[in-house]
Amino acid sequence: MPPTPQRQLGAWWSERAPGAQVYRTNATKLPLISVKGNKFVDPQGNAILFRGLSISDPDKLESQGHWSREHFVKVKEMGAKVVRIPVHPVSWRGRTPAEYIKLLDQAVEWCTDLDMYIMLDWHSIGNLTTGLFQDPMYETTLQETYSFWRIMARQYAGHNTVAFWELFNEPTTYRGQLGQVAWADWKKIVEIQIGIIRAYNKGGGSGIGI
Repeated sequence: MPPTPQRQLGAWWSERAPGAQVYRTNATKLPLISVKGNKFVDPQGNAILFRGLSISDPDKLESQGHWSREHFVKVKEMGAKVVRIPVHPVSWRGRTPAEYIKLLDQAVEWCTDLDMYIMLDWHSIGNLTTGLFQDPMYETTLQETYSFWRIMARQYAGHNTVAFWELFNEPTTYRGQLGQVAWADWKKIVEIQIGIIRAYNKGGGSGIGI
C-alpha cells in the first residue's frame, strides 16, 4: 500500500486575500481631491481642472516591455494630471489578482512621485446582468466585478493618488444584441459597487464614475 501523502504546510487557512496589504507609501503626498458642487477641489477649496490620458492595460504594457517609470514620465510630459489605468478582466484573471496588484502598486508609486493622480478603470464592455460581452477580453461576472472593487478599495484605502474609480468602462446592450437591462437593475449594481468602495475607503479616492 502506498504511503499516505503528507499535506503541505501553508494551506488554505493561512492564505490572505489579495489587497489585504494596504499600500500606504506616500499616501498623503498629493493633496486630497474632493467634490464640491460640480467641481473637483483641493483641500483649500480651489477648483482643479484635470487633463488626463488613458494608457494601455498594465499587463499588456509589461508583457511588451513598456512598463516602466519612463512610460509615466512621457504621460506627464504630454500635460496629463490624471492617468487612466484600464484593467481588463481577462488580464486580471490571467496574471492573478495578487500579481496584478504588484503592477498597480508600481503605478501608484510612479504617479505619486510625478504628481499625477490615477483613475482605476474596470475595463469591460457589455451587459453584466445577462453575462454577454462584446469580446472575450471583456468577459466578467457580477461577483468578479464586486470582488475587484473590494480589493482595490482595500489596497488603496486612504491613498490620495488613487482619486477616481471608473466602475465599469462601457455598460451596453449593443442594440439589444447583448440583452436588455432595466435602469433600476443597473442602478442597484452601481450602488452596491459604491457601497463596497466606501466601506473600505472612507478617506480615499473622491471621484466615483459610472
